[in-house]
Amino acid sequence: MALSVRCMQPTQQHGRRSPLCILSRITTMCFARVSGLAQVIVQQIHSFRASGVMLCHISVIFLSPAIAFRISAGSSLCIVPPASVFMTIPPFYTLESIILQYCFGAMMRFMTAQEIVSAVKTLNLPQGSYVVFGSCPLAAAGIREANDIDLFVTTEVLETLRQQGWQQIHKGPGDEPYTNDMFEAHDNWNFSPYSPTLKQLLSTALVIDGVPFASLEEVRKWKLASGGAKHLADVESIDKYLAKDK
Repeated sequence: MALSVRCMQPTQQHGRRSPLCILSRITTMCFARVSGLAQVIVQQIHSFRASGVMLCHISVIFLSPAIAFRISAGSSLCIVPPASVFMTIPPFYTLESIILQYCFGAMMRFMTAQEIVSAVKTLNLPQGSYVVFGSCPLAAAGIREANDIDLFVTTEVLETLRQQGWQQIHKGPGDEPYTNDMFEAHDNWNFSPYSPTLKQLLSTALVIDGVPFASLEEVRKWKLASGGAKHLADVESIDKYLAKDK
């Protein structure tokens, strides 16, 4: 009789899951979800950077609505709010945040003046046909590093770059540069409230090892006219730098 009762116990426990089985299933599902997330992010890294998408935009795309995964069928969702991934939860707390920080860190490269000069020289552009603009002159002055290289070039140079395979992207009204890796090339600056000519920028350019950079005064005019927190912060940094040199 005791034997028959002991033999019936597995039948009575049919449908019940042991903690180890549940944990194994959760772990497998979590790694599958995270692995899928990592693959998607890696595939999009270059296209996001080429499109000029900033880190805050990307965080909205990937983290809103909140990162969630289902523990098991019929159970509730385990949700991590987007803001907490970057602000509240330490980087080592979730595997998702580690992957995101790694991927975005690889995407957001920061370059010094010498790195910019070396990169521009690889293009072998004719003298007088281009100037380095955007935020790179701040890097040239040692104010802060830059994460891309904006080139103001002649129409002929832009056509050459197009034929070499540079891809045109749409960043906004009138702002459609040709891009290649960290480079963005424009043949006008008409998309901005302040739109100097290439000749104008070259006339006051700072030349570093043969590479012309737009003057900080010209960069300041552009950033002040453009507005926005990032540009205005750069204006303040430029003012402090120029005041120190006087």
